[in-house]
Amino acid sequence: MVRQVLAASLAQLRRIDEAHEEAELFMVSNPHFMISYWAATHPFRHETIREHFVVGYRKAGLPE
Repeated sequence: MVRQVLAASLAQLRRIDEAHEEAELFMVSNPHFMISYWAATHPFRHETIREHFVVGYRKAGLPE
Protein backbone atom coordinates (compact mmCIF):
# COMPACT_ATOMS: atom_id res chain seq x y z
CA MET A 1 0.00 0.00 0.00
CA VAL A 2 2.89 2.38 0.61
CA ARG A 3 3.94 2.34 -3.06
CA GLN A 4 0.36 2.94 -4.16
CA VAL A 5 0.04 6.02 -1.95
CA LEU A 6 3.52 7.20 -2.95
CA ALA A 7 2.62 6.85 -6.63
CA ALA A 8 -0.53 8.94 -6.14
CA SER A 9 1.33 11.54 -4.08
CA LEU A 10 4.13 11.91 -6.61
CA ALA A 11 1.59 12.20 -9.41
CA GLN A 12 -0.30 14.94 -7.57
CA LEU A 13 3.03 16.76 -7.16
CA ARG A 14 3.51 16.52 -10.95
CA ARG A 15 6.49 14.18 -10.54
CA ILE A 16 4.99 11.93 -13.18
CA ASP A 17 8.05 9.88 -14.12
CA GLU A 18 8.64 8.94 -10.49
CA ALA A 19 4.93 8.25 -10.03
CA HIS A 20 4.94 5.87 -12.99
CA GLU A 21 7.99 4.06 -11.59
CA GLU A 22 6.29 3.58 -8.22
CA ALA A 23 3.07 2.47 -9.90
CA GLU A 24 4.98 -0.16 -11.89
CA LEU A 25 6.68 -1.44 -8.75
CA PHE A 26 3.35 -1.54 -6.93
CA MET A 27 1.73 -3.52 -9.75
CA VAL A 28 4.43 -6.21 -9.56
CA SER A 29 3.15 -7.31 -6.17
CA ASN A 30 -0.49 -6.27 -6.77
CA PRO A 31 -1.20 -7.33 -10.37
CA HIS A 32 -4.98 -7.32 -9.92
CA PHE A 33 -5.25 -3.78 -8.54
CA MET A 34 -7.97 -1.71 -10.19
CA ILE A 35 -8.78 1.88 -9.29
CA SER A 36 -12.51 1.27 -9.61
CA TYR A 37 -12.45 -1.68 -7.21
CA TRP A 38 -10.28 0.19 -4.72
CA ALA A 39 -12.61 3.21 -4.81
CA ALA A 40 -15.69 1.05 -4.33
CA THR A 41 -14.29 -0.87 -1.37
CA HIS A 42 -12.42 1.75 0.67
CA PRO A 43 -14.68 3.94 2.81
CA PHE A 44 -13.79 7.58 3.32
CA ARG A 45 -15.56 10.08 5.50
CA HIS A 46 -15.25 12.69 2.74
CA GLU A 47 -15.68 11.84 -0.92
CA THR A 48 -13.20 14.57 -1.89
CA ILE A 49 -10.38 12.64 -0.22
CA ARG A 50 -11.21 9.45 -2.12
CA GLU A 51 -11.38 11.42 -5.36
CA HIS A 52 -7.98 12.99 -4.65
CA PHE A 53 -6.45 9.50 -4.45
CA VAL A 54 -8.33 8.31 -7.55
CA VAL A 55 -7.03 11.25 -9.57
CA GLY A 56 -3.51 10.58 -8.31
CA TYR A 57 -3.77 6.88 -9.20
CA ARG A 58 -4.92 7.79 -12.70
CA LYS A 59 -2.10 10.27 -13.17
CA ALA A 60 0.35 7.62 -11.96
CA GLY A 61 -0.93 5.23 -14.61
CA LEU A 62 -2.58 2.63 -12.41
CA PRO A 63 -5.30 0.63 -14.20
CA GLU A 64 -8.93 1.65 -14.04
